[in-house]
Amino acid sequence: MADSGATYPTLILDQATYAFVTTNIVGTPTTFFVNSDGEVVRTVTGGNTYNNWKAYTDEELAKLSQ
Repeated sequence: MADSGATYPTLILDQATYAFVTTNIVGTPTTFFVNSDGEVVRTVTGGNTYNNWKAYTDEELAKLSQ
């Protein structure tokens, strides 16, 4: 990256992350809802409306209060 002159952050995948990405991302954009333990609790592929994103977020936050 330094040789190319890039000044932006770059993600370099380790083997476990590469395996996760190649088996869990089937389209773009893909959004992952991750809990405080680092577990993926919901995956959404594709774009959505504000109302859909709000509903997804509200549902996941409601689970935290249970």
